[in-house]
Amino acid sequence: MLPLPIPSKDSEHLRALAICHYVHAVFTLLATLFLIWFQRFTEQVLSDQKKIVADLTAFTNRTGQQLPPIPDLEQQMEMLQSAYQTATAFGLLIVICSFVLGRFMQRRTHRSFSIVAAACLCFAAPFGTILGILTILVLTRESVMRLYAAAKSGPVVEPVRDV
Repeated sequence: MLPLPIPSKDSEHLRALAICHYVHAVFTLLATLFLIWFQRFTEQVLSDQKKIVADLTAFTNRTGQQLPPIPDLEQQMEMLQSAYQTATAFGLLIVICSFVLGRFMQRRTHRSFSIVAAACLCFAAPFGTILGILTILVLTRESVMRLYAAAKSGPVVEPVRDV
C-alpha cells in the first residue's frame, strides 16, 4: 500500500508568519508611543531641574555660598532629544516594515521585498530578529517560491509532498 501524500505546510507557515508580523507591528507601535510619552516626561523633568538650578543659583548669590559645578542641561536635553527622535523614527520604520511585510506575505506578493524587509527586521532585537530570521528561512524555500510564482500567475495551488 502506498503512503498518502502529505500536504505542504508552507501556506500555514506563511499565514502564521503574516499574523506574527501584524502582532509585532502592533506591539512595536505601542512601544514607540510609550517612548514618545517618555520623551515628553523627560523634557518636563529636565525643565523642572533647570528651574531648580536657577533657584539655587539665586539663593547662593544672596548667601555667598558656592555651588558645586552643574552640568550643562541644555546640552543634555539636546542629546536626549536626538536619541529619542532617532529611536522613534526607527520604531515607526519597523512598524511600517512589519505591517507591510505581513500584508505582502498574506497576499503572496513582492517576495524579494519581503526578504529585504525581513533582513531589516533583524535589527529590531529580540522579537524582530527572531521573526526576521524565520521569515527569511520560509521565504527562501523552493516550495514557497513556487507558491509565490503560482500566486502571480493565477489561483494558489498548494504543492503536495511525497514522503
